Amino acid sequence: MMELEKKLTFIKQAMPEMEICKIEEKKTGWDNEVVFINDKKVFRFPKNKEVAKKVEMEARLLGDLLKQKELPLSIPDVTLLYGKDKQIVCGCYDLIEGDMCSESEKAGTIENAKLLGEFLTQLHSLEIPDYMEKKHTTTYWKTFYRDVQKEIFPCIEQEAQYEIQDTFERFLFQQDPLAIPSTVIHGDLTISNIVFKSAENRIAGIIDFTDAQIGDPAFDFAGIYWDFGPAFTQQVLRNYRGTEKNEAIFKRVQVFYGLQPVFHELLYAMRNQQDIDCRDALKKFLEMKYL
Repeated sequence: MMELEKKLTFIKQAMPEMEICKIEEKKTGWDNEVVFINDKKVFRFPKNKEVAKKVEMEARLLGDLLKQKELPLSIPDVTLLYGKDKQIVCGCYDLIEGDMCSESEKAGTIENAKLLGEFLTQLHSLEIPDYMEKKHTTTYWKTFYRDVQKEIFPCIEQEAQYEIQDTFERFLFQQDPLAIPSTVIHGDLTISNIVFKSAENRIAGIIDFTDAQIGDPAFDFAGIYWDFGPAFTQQVLRNYRGTEKNEAIFKRVQVFYGLQPVFHELLYAMRNQQDIDCRDALKKFLEMKYL
């Protein structure tokens, strides 16, 4: 990745008319490093070529989504910036005012549930474009499960292994993938990608669509379930209009999708040599499995 000085040189060349008064860099993202300019502009630099392709797809999807009338929440209007080799260097958009939605208890209001439900209704009703692919196949989940067994199981007690095994195998062997409708999904709708205006106690926008794909609409309720809990998730679903009964969506979230975010976090931490307590991380999983 570029050092900050090189990023700023590129930004100045791409936008020579912009006066830079304040700079803030965030390098902790999974896929992108981010530079904030003047608390107004966001520049997201993909960490590798694979992510750059996802950024290009994201820009196309957001362009399609912005054509929808009266979106209940703000989303980025991304401009892609290219280098001399015609490769994407970064995506740029106006900052959506607010902060990462870390206060889930404060944000879990009926009004915010309504906003999320209406937003997901519009996102999931988009015509499926030809530039997106389906990633969460049965093969994907089986591979993911094998990774969990190989990398996480050695670090945890046998009782926890049984609980995880039960969760995955119920999902993998009791689901009929062909019976589940596919839609455009955000793919990473967690509190880190929900912009929250604390002063107004209102969700203001949704960011980071680089994991967007064709998939099970229930997956977009996974982060909501994990971060906000089942009661708020059901409230969101009361304001959601999809092609199947909301009870069926909630069931898939409750028994699997809403429980699996912890495994992504654990695998990421392990693969990036980050300190993490597996037992402590799985405590919430075990608690939520039996809500």
